[in-house]
Amino acid sequence: MRGGTQRITIYAKTAREAADAARRERIKHVDAGGYKKPERKTLAVFLEQWLRDVAKPSVRPSTYRSYEGIVRNHLTPALGHIQLMKLTPPLVARALSGDEDAGAARTRQLAYIVLRSALDVAVKWDLANVNVASAVEKPRVARAEFSVLTPDQVNTLLAKIRDDRLFTLYLLAIFTGLRQGELLALAWADVNLDDCRLEVRYTLEPTSLERVEVKTRRGRRRVDLSPTLVTELRAHRQRMLAEGHPHSLVFPTKGGEPIKGSTLGHEWKRVLARAFDRHAKVTITTAKGNKYTPVRPLVDIRFHDLRHTAATLMLLAGVHPKVVSERLGHATVAMTLDTYSHVLPSLQSDTTLAIERYLAVG
Repeated sequence: MRGGTQRITIYAKTAREAADAARRERIKHVDAGGYKKPERKTLAVFLEQWLRDVAKPSVRPSTYRSYEGIVRNHLTPALGHIQLMKLTPPLVARALSGDEDAGAARTRQLAYIVLRSALDVAVKWDLANVNVASAVEKPRVARAEFSVLTPDQVNTLLAKIRDDRLFTLYLLAIFTGLRQGELLALAWADVNLDDCRLEVRYTLEPTSLERVEVKTRRGRRRVDLSPTLVTELRAHRQRMLAEGHPHSLVFPTKGGEPIKGSTLGHEWKRVLARAFDRHAKVTITTAKGNKYTPVRPLVDIRFHDLRHTAATLMLLAGVHPKVVSERLGHATVAMTLDTYSHVLPSLQSDTTLAIERYLAVG
């Protein structure tokens, strides 16, 4: 039985014979792996063991901190007192229920992922009969909204910040779609300007600022560079040589250290404020002919949105989705298409016109 006890009825002439038969039956089930001694260990105790012996040695420090936070702030308070063998799907489902706030929903989803992974190990270690989390539906998270720069905005940005020390960093982000950690961990040893390419092999650990290897096969990738990027990288290298950083990171601080993500975030906001007027004013005429000039907020996007900008521009430029997926280091092409589905309607119409032009129809 799933998560329960299997009852077997034994008939014998005497109580002694029945007891002997019961012992033989139990030995048979133990040998066949069909019997597990009830485990009194609570989920809280097991999760601490799982964090220490399984998660910590196998994942990045930042991922481990995320798991640890989920366990100690969410799973343990909600379910930690329950014994592993007494954990049920309804108990898990109740613990993962909540409002539809996007942040809370994402936390519940992460809690589900962590719990299911941990219980897989519990089953392998014979501490539980089944993974009860597998019978619970994964919490859904609404698609996160993101903004991208238009081609005109990209041109305005690059024209106004050309003398910025990190200009080449922003240019590379827009034209390659590399993640923030990949850009900040990029070393000159990873860049081959003669062959017009770079290798993504490392990412920057946000707390320790150490370069750690990219773990996934799709994440480790080669990215081809356009002639413009090669030219700008050569000029940037000369500036870094002048600063006294000949063999270090491509984008270090002035002191030669890795740039913190928070520092880059502040620099990016300063760059946006410089590139775009703090308030863009647009004159609007009402139906009655009255004119007024409302105040519009400045162009304000996250640095990570440059990655979304790169993907959107590549798709609109007709780059095949598989190539875009490989360039971004996505796990699958489906992930790329799902993330940037807003671009697909225009691609559909462009495809129709392209076929007609190719066949010279109309």
